[in-house]
Amino acid sequence: MSVKAGVSVLSQPNHPARLLAIFGGTAAACAVVAAAALALMYVIGEEREAAPRAKPLADVEAPDGLVVVVPVADAQAFEELTGFAPVEAAWLPEGTQSSPVYSVTPEDDGGKREGRVSYGERDGFSSEGVRGPAIVLVEAMRAAAPDADGTLRRLTAGNGRTLVSRFACGEIAVEAQFYFSPPPEPGAEIVTPYMRETAQRFVDELRESCA
Repeated sequence: MSVKAGVSVLSQPNHPARLLAIFGGTAAACAVVAAAALALMYVIGEEREAAPRAKPLADVEAPDGLVVVVPVADAQAFEELTGFAPVEAAWLPEGTQSSPVYSVTPEDDGGKREGRVSYGERDGFSSEGVRGPAIVLVEAMRAAAPDADGTLRRLTAGNGRTLVSRFACGEIAVEAQFYFSPPPEPGAEIVTPYMRETAQRFVDELRESCA
């Protein structure tokens, strides 16, 4: 596998349940389970200042089931590479950092790229014993899927406290991913009212701003 600095390889489907951070020819494997999105924020945050506005590297060969993402400096670079302005949060929970981090995928066979706008978990916040969420918005210029109606769904991967919602924002298909921590204690409620209400408000506010 060829590697370049500033490139990250994420597991599919579109949630960072496992992360390979590639630095200057050395592949460092990070097994990310309970705080996958937080690890993603860290790697991209460390690399983005050095990321050029040039075309992302296309010669990284990702193993099966993984997708390459390239950090970019800001929203302008995101738009230059994807062809659309990033869809960004209309409202952020108290447990989420306010500064977005941007990344894009290399071009597909049709010359198009997906983008990601990511918000990390805020330190020192907890509600009902739950921290976060870290939020990742996966975005693409395409028609949304028929079931992309904004409904919240729980992913069982990782610590089980991951919620996902898919919807359209104009011509952009968006998948909003919410990563809460820590893993629930045995017998404890997996999805708490705080988690569901917070994720639902975020989705509702963003869909309203899209309209």
